[in-house]
Amino acid sequence: MRLVSSIVCVVIAACGSQSSLKAEAPAAPSLRSELAARRAIQIERLHDYRVAGEFPMDGGFPASVFIDAAGRQCPMAALIAQSGHEALVDEVARKNNELRLADVHEGPLVDWILESGLTKDEVVEIQGAMTIEFGPGELETKSNVMTALVEHMIREKLRKIEDKLRVTTAVSLLVAEARSPKGPHVPSLLPAMPKQLEAKTPWMPRRTSPYAMLLRPQRKL
Repeated sequence: MRLVSSIVCVVIAACGSQSSLKAEAPAAPSLRSELAARRAIQIERLHDYRVAGEFPMDGGFPASVFIDAAGRQCPMAALIAQSGHEALVDEVARKNNELRLADVHEGPLVDWILESGLTKDEVVEIQGAMTIEFGPGELETKSNVMTALVEHMIREKLRKIEDKLRVTTAVSLLVAEARSPKGPHVPSLLPAMPKQLEAKTPWMPRRTSPYAMLLRPQRKL
């Protein structure tokens, strides 16, 4: 009888140990944590791109192209290329160098956006940093002076975008997760949304608050 009792105790202890091991097994990373990690990388790469200052130019003026004649990439082309898709960037530049990402609704570029941790609106804004509006008389400015002015203006636009990306990370990840094919539907996210997301941010009026971003359709993907 004592032998039987000992065997039963050993079996119970072994089962308990296995349960503990299973409970302590690391959980698989969530979709949002994966998107957050990728987003952080994109923001740091954008920062490095801004500091390097190698912007596509054409005769002292900003060139709103994927890659200019000297091989310099626009900010979005740089982010896509640095994530291991340089061949995709080269293909876009070869087929339609002036492609606007706002007009892309399917294909590998959209796939990249959905996995990047950035939203479609943010991607469009980053690409738009190369669009500079000039005032009367500025186009007649000497080339070397104009180039320095343009580079400063682009850096400032990218700096503001970088700051905005950092501040709006929490809500943008909700949007990115909702838009992801792997993510939950928007209604399942709404009950868990923190109250502070309803408050306006420095860049958004109340009618386009982060909370409203999940309720309205984003740019068509």
